[in-house]
Amino acid sequence: MELRILRYFLTVVREENITRAADILHITQPTLSRQMAQLEEELGVQLFIRGKHLLLTDAGVMLRRRAEEVVSLMNKIESEFEEQSEIGGIISIGTGGLFEGSRMVFRPLSPEMSMTSVLAWKKFQPNFGAAGKFLEHFKSML
Repeated sequence: MELRILRYFLTVVREENITRAADILHITQPTLSRQMAQLEEELGVQLFIRGKHLLLTDAGVMLRRRAEEVVSLMNKIESEFEEQSEIGGIISIGTGGLFEGSRMVFRPLSPEMSMTSVLAWKKFQPNFGAAGKFLEHFKSML
């Protein structure tokens, strides 16, 4: 079962008419009818009660629910990978009181990024070990 066929099925369900669904999908009505028949054959159930308007059988209702879940999940996956090229997240900088009173301004690199500054209450020795190295490196970047 292909995702494309599930999307076709959902369009047929929404339109309640294969001809209108085929127009929306930009395919011919016989092609769409054949694909819906093949879907019914593949699942071994009747999905539609055919008449003036197509109505769903119980199996069709169940497939509609599952198809909506699958299509929604696939759309979400595609969307997440499209957005992956964007930089985003939260950057927190703990100043430890070192820059108290200074006018440091940080600008996010992109609108999806936010920055916060955290002032620690506990003072530490700026020339002690890793803290001193970090301070020197940080000052060199300013």
